[in-house]
Amino acid sequence: MKIFNKIMILAVAVASILASCDSDPEVGTPLYPVEQENNEPRLYTYSPVPNVCNSQVILTPNGLVIPEDTMEFYVQITLPVEKDVVVNAVEAPELASVYNSNYQGLKEGAIEFVKGTVTIPAGETKSSEPIKAVLTKSDVIKDMGNFGCVAVTFKSDSYKVAKNYSSLYWLLAKKELNVKASYSIPAGMTKIETANFNLTSSAVYNLNSLIDGNTDPTSDGWVGFVGEDLWLQAELNQATQLKAIAMWPCKRSMDFQNPKKVEILTSTDGEVWKSQGEVEFTQASSDTPLVAEFFTPSFNTKFLKINIIISGLNYGGPFIQIVEFELYK
Repeated sequence: MKIFNKIMILAVAVASILASCDSDPEVGTPLYPVEQENNEPRLYTYSPVPNVCNSQVILTPNGLVIPEDTMEFYVQITLPVEKDVVVNAVEAPELASVYNSNYQGLKEGAIEFVKGTVTIPAGETKSSEPIKAVLTKSDVIKDMGNFGCVAVTFKSDSYKVAKNYSSLYWLLAKKELNVKASYSIPAGMTKIETANFNLTSSAVYNLNSLIDGNTDPTSDGWVGFVGEDLWLQAELNQATQLKAIAMWPCKRSMDFQNPKKVEILTSTDGEVWKSQGEVEFTQASSDTPLVAEFFTPSFNTKFLKINIIISGLNYGGPFIQIVEFELYK
């Protein structure tokens, strides 16, 4: 009888264990650790392009040229609440550093908040004003590589932020330039006589008209087709400290058929070239030339080359015409 009782007790114990293994564990137990659903309001921001904006900054010998771009976004909340919600924006270098390996994560100081604190009014789901930030002329941007990333996040003492909608990124591309566009010959510059340089080009039609002294925009000028690797090259008699290049546009009917975008290169031997940057001309006039002015003429050059990238400010066609070409020192 004692042996039987022991067997019965053992069988009941095994059955109990098997029964407990076959049944589902209760939610919230260590075997089934599911968090309880949370329906509390959450802050978030969203934009059609996944919370990213892009800008280009220019580094010249005279310093940074910062675009007047603005990062602007509204903060929202998933459910309206009874009290105002105050939200503060902050830079987040730790997020910028892991955004993308092609972009250098920038530390604080790359931007300045024009509006860094906003309020979501009680009963509303969107901030009454957007958060706004602008770029700064700081060493953070000046010292970055070709590509940099600024990360911005926000927080509130009242509510948490939705995990995947809590940050925005400002991607920066830096370009170095030593040349800028203008539409008048700067004071104090001296025109280099045409006898002191020789012009060559990938397009030879009417090339000599570029140095005949005639700036009449209705006259026949040099003609080139952009799709044919179009360039102009000047070889000076001796190395010269160039300060500016002037091109007088040609007008046919109602259109100016001038270069819209060019790249300026210089060389001391005509073989190894250094790009001084690209210039885009956004206006043309019968009375003024298109001028590419160097920020600093601290280099001597014997060869100058102009690659025509885009033609036809108004016309937009495949060819350009220039009636006069001038160099200044």
